[in-house]
Amino acid sequence: MVISHRNKVNANRIFQDTIVYGVEYWNSSISIKFPTKMTDRGVQNGGKVTVTVAPVTGFMSVNATPEISTPNSAGQKLFKLTDKLTTLDRVVLCAAEFFGTAILVFLGCASCMVLLTHGLTHLEICLTFGLAVMLAIQVFGHISGGHINPIVTIAAAIMGELALIEIPIYFLGQFAGAFAGYGLLMSVTPLARQTKSVTVGNQTLIVGNCSPFVNPAISPFQGLFVEFLISLMLILICCGVWDYRNANKHDSVPIKFGLTIAVLALAGGPYTGGNMNPARSFAPAAWHGDWRYHWVYWVGPILSAFAGAGFYRVVFSKPKPQEIIDGIEITPLNERKG
Repeated sequence: MVISHRNKVNANRIFQDTIVYGVEYWNSSISIKFPTKMTDRGVQNGGKVTVTVAPVTGFMSVNATPEISTPNSAGQKLFKLTDKLTTLDRVVLCAAEFFGTAILVFLGCASCMVLLTHGLTHLEICLTFGLAVMLAIQVFGHISGGHINPIVTIAAAIMGELALIEIPIYFLGQFAGAFAGYGLLMSVTPLARQTKSVTVGNQTLIVGNCSPFVNPAISPFQGLFVEFLISLMLILICCGVWDYRNANKHDSVPIKFGLTIAVLALAGGPYTGGNMNPARSFAPAAWHGDWRYHWVYWVGPILSAFAGAGFYRVVFSKPKPQEIIDGIEITPLNERKG
């Protein structure tokens, strides 16, 4: 790199997060050693910059040899504890999860309401939920990540994609959004069409059309295992998307997640409804008071978040390689902007 400033040069140097101001170059060459600095990208062990002024033309050339070390397993943090977000940033995250989850519950559960002579088929309901997820991620994915599901938030924290301090913010938005989205659906649905009767043995139960319900032909523990398995597959897909090696394949993520939800719901629906989402299960249960075997829809998916994300991080994850910068730029102070 060649810079056309002759004689005495007052320069500033930006090396990653390290800034050195007012360095004066009087001799034909000078070396600058930057101190070791810890950043969220790893340890920077100080780069060496050599500046040489040509004796005839007075032009100055710069060579930089920064040394960046990748943190080893002993020095690498397992989890991100905090962040540098402002209060407004946190409100925006919560709002994005609120509206995203509200969209999911409103559109998805609307497909479960029997307003015609016959309801939608199982395939149509699963596709509606999948397309609702696609819509929510497309709208809010670039703002909050489009979790719209507490188990995705837990998995993101385990994978180091989310600061632990942000978990309550996401949970608040998700559960409040689910409750509000289902409430909005109830406000436009006739009372007689909001519930259905289900026969369990010799007992007839009145449950919400979108309430979580374990098929009476299986035991609650079998239902828990089904929710665990399909939720586990969802979490593994999330971890694959977050992997830096998959960074150039994010153009169709909303479609991929939508189809994923659809196929998992198709498989798990006959057993448990294929909820895979405690917030989505909570909203209709709270509105209608349907708490029968409700723990199945919390324990199974949450266990899958810990198991799936932990397994992926231990077995498949690799530390992201650090970028080595092989050149720098020096600008005179009197021309520096900002």
